[in-house]
Amino acid sequence: MFENSQLNWLVFEGLLPLFGSGLLFVGVGWCKYAVSSSVSSFAWREAIDSMGWLYGALTIAVQSSVRCFDAGKAEIGLGWWAVFCAIVCAMLLISAMGERGHDPAWQPTSKLKWHAFALVAVVLLNGYRVQAIPKKGSSPVTTPAAAVAPSPAAPPALDSKERP
Repeated sequence: MFENSQLNWLVFEGLLPLFGSGLLFVGVGWCKYAVSSSVSSFAWREAIDSMGWLYGALTIAVQSSVRCFDAGKAEIGLGWWAVFCAIVCAMLLISAMGERGHDPAWQPTSKLKWHAFALVAVVLLNGYRVQAIPKKGSSPVTTPAAAVAPSPAAPPALDSKERP
């Protein structure tokens, strides 16, 4: 869809999986509200799924770190940053699961939602930067031979002996 592969990744592999279900939930809620004859309560806050964000961010951070470490020493800083973000995501998830284990009625706090949102933003920014790194085993982008070949209307190149 987009010419830029980094932008494609950001929209379709970053933002859509992380926030798409929440937006869909809000859209369905709005439709239910629009067609309902009675005012019913709808759990709008459930669209903010900080636990799902953390799972998605953990996955993106791990994928980013693998791509960086495959690229070699030039991208090692981005790779270690991705590892750090993955560790923070995992620790937040484990802590939240522990809280839910102690109290089945536990719900993510607004503090966790803000921390998760900030961490997801950092992971997405890092993942966007990592997409500029060529994948291991891929060849650099080359121009197709048809684009390089002279057009039929172009005069033939003269040999150094044929020049006047």
